[in-house]
Amino acid sequence: MPSTLTELDGLFRSGSREEQWAAMELALGAQAQWDKRWGGLFLRWARTAASAPISDILGPKLIGPLWLSGDIEARQMVALSLFETVWPWRTGLTALSRSLAKDESDWALFEQFAKACLSEDSRFYGQQTAYKGLQIALRAALKGCPDRVSSWLDRHEPVLP
Repeated sequence: MPSTLTELDGLFRSGSREEQWAAMELALGAQAQWDKRWGGLFLRWARTAASAPISDILGPKLIGPLWLSGDIEARQMVALSLFETVWPWRTGLTALSRSLAKDESDWALFEQFAKACLSEDSRFYGQQTAYKGLQIALRAALKGCPDRVSSWLDRHEPVLP
């Protein structure tokens, strides 16, 4: 069983989905130890995320708590919002689920992510995988800032599938 961040990283980077799942499960089991170093590890994993199951665990369950605790910096989340590939972007967006479920303090960051799929010239326009990430974040936000969600949907629903 991997016991260091380097060993967990090696397990995740193996490319095997099963080993990536194992690395994430082991990391979840060590949550009491999480700090900025863990945040750096999870952000490296986010940059290589390549599927919905990986992205949707890595974002809300690993990156989300560290974002809430301040162990991941805003500039690092903004960097995920600017990714040219959908899976790292979706990982960052779904990481906001925990904070959006609490309140509207990260609404501006949500909007930064959302810009990537709201107009025909945006990089993820028309991509179902991107819209699913928006759906995950918006459902969480219904708990913490329902008025923001309602207003946002009123403005953007015509371009959403």
